[in-house]
Amino acid sequence: MTTKFIFCILFLTLFACSSKTTVDNSSKQILRDTTNADDALVIRTDFSNDVTWNNTCDKIKRPSKDYGFVAYVKFLSDNKLRSLDKEQVITNLPKNYNQLFVFIYDSISSSHKDNIILCVDLYGPSHRAFRVKPKDIWIIENNLSIANAEFDDFARDVDSNNIFRGLH
Repeated sequence: MTTKFIFCILFLTLFACSSKTTVDNSSKQILRDTTNADDALVIRTDFSNDVTWNNTCDKIKRPSKDYGFVAYVKFLSDNKLRSLDKEQVITNLPKNYNQLFVFIYDSISSSHKDNIILCVDLYGPSHRAFRVKPKDIWIIENNLSIANAEFDDFARDVDSNNIFRGLH
């Protein structure tokens, strides 16, 4: 092989690798800083509407009407997490993150009339996911956090739009 050919292959390889979407080190650091979080995370990756985000957080924190239960979550909102996809969030969670699931507030959450949050299974290799209304996050968080239920128990109870609509 000629030197020019080897240089071209090297250049193309470096260019292809650098064009992939990556998470910068500051994003990784933000997620690493959650290592002391015992509560489940609600990670914000969409920053298009602060009012919608704040209203969604209020709905999540509000005790349930019928039972008075609350979701024990930690909200993580940092512009450095902007536009991370599900796999990028999962890949950069700290190794000692205590939960087997994570909630992600993404562009669908921001734009959907019900602000549905993505709930992601961290236990299985496929990282299954479904959506949940903010007012119903307590059901999932309370039960998964204490192993009172499994992810499948909720995933089986979603509607045709892959949204968990609460207890029936």
